[in-house]
Amino acid sequence: MLLRQTHPHPRLTIPLADQKLADQVDEMQSLSDQVQAAKQKAKGDKARLRTVASEVENLRIEAAEAEKAVKSTQMEEDDNRLVPLYNWFTASLALQRSISNLEDSHSESENELRLTYKLDPPSGTDSSSHHITISLIFAPDTRRLAGAQITGFEELGLEPGDMVDAHVQVNDVHGLVAAILARARAAMNT
Repeated sequence: MLLRQTHPHPRLTIPLADQKLADQVDEMQSLSDQVQAAKQKAKGDKARLRTVASEVENLRIEAAEAEKAVKSTQMEEDDNRLVPLYNWFTASLALQRSISNLEDSHSESENELRLTYKLDPPSGTDSSSHHITISLIFAPDTRRLAGAQITGFEELGLEPGDMVDAHVQVNDVHGLVAAILARARAAMNT
């Protein structure tokens, strides 16, 4: 009588327990499939990001070469050879900025580079654009990343600490910038 009071109806029977186990196994398989799909999607996104980053780097190199060509050429008032080159350069620069939403970049000191990105809100929302500023600090006289400071990230409710530390340890500047922008865009879309 005490057992019946302690465990009132409906009691777990062997067939009910077997059914519950089967349901849990199905749910675990479904969750495992979802995790695998998310990993595959992440791999695809990383590959796409690498492709875009290499295209941006190529555009930067081409822009630097075009800038060198402009500086090395003596421009006369009636010299029209530089006009198409200048147009190509400005179009390439605009394309590069539109791909990465880079609004401003400048060197704060010998070992600090400050990048400001403008993130547009998802279409169909009334929110305004958001600015993220990434200050990349390099070890003096090397190209080794020593640290990074991010402003505008906390307004989205995000904490960059672990992500920054992981990329600083492997000296992955491109990966750090891409990860910060991806996480900020994801936060803006939710």
